Amino acid sequence: MAEKNIIGYLVNKIPYKVFDEVITFIDKTGKKYSCLSLGSKKIASKNGRNLFLGSLIEFQIFESRNENKLSRLKKASVINENDWKMEIQKDFIMLNLTIIKAKYTSKEFYRYYKNMLELIKSNKYGEQINELVILKTFIQLVGIFIELNECIVCGSSNVKNFSVNNKGVLCPICAMKIKDKHNEIILSNLQQLFNGNYLSINNNVKQTIFVLKTLVFKN
Repeated sequence: MAEKNIIGYLVNKIPYKVFDEVITFIDKTGKKYSCLSLGSKKIASKNGRNLFLGSLIEFQIFESRNENKLSRLKKASVINENDWKMEIQKDFIMLNLTIIKAKYTSKEFYRYYKNMLELIKSNKYGEQINELVILKTFIQLVGIFIELNECIVCGSSNVKNFSVNNKGVLCPICAMKIKDKHNEIILSNLQQLFNGNYLSINNNVKQTIFVLKTLVFKN
């Protein structure tokens, strides 16, 4: 194993055995690394006290040359520590889940993570609207197409509902033929969201989050 120093954001921790963890972080090029962190769950562990999700950290690792074998963490040195209390916030959990979800990443994903982390910390909109912004930005980043102006079936501009399975809006006539549909409030929320009018979203926010989560995590 070759020794390597990498600066990145810690985005995931998975318990492994009794005192160990598998950690994942993303560097400024957008590359994701997974490493075995031995003993970091022990109370006296120096590495463990530095491994807060969302922290910018310099990771000193022994990088595995074998794709089927995990690299191993030697030392974690905090550059910018994130508040550990954020680990239970729904918007922060969503941000980390989207990075874990992404199969292919680039430097844009690093910027996305940094920008969304700053949004969460600013507390400008609150957790639920932050979740919507995170999901919307991720959808745009990975290129999931959503039609919000014309009926996805017939092309009519008289739209009233949104279909998750069809990834687009429906006119009243086409909506009668499709069971998978959501009401005008959800459609309005999505239109406001993708137009950047975040403060205009105030009803059925949880259901709108559910719709976007379905689009992201079932693709």
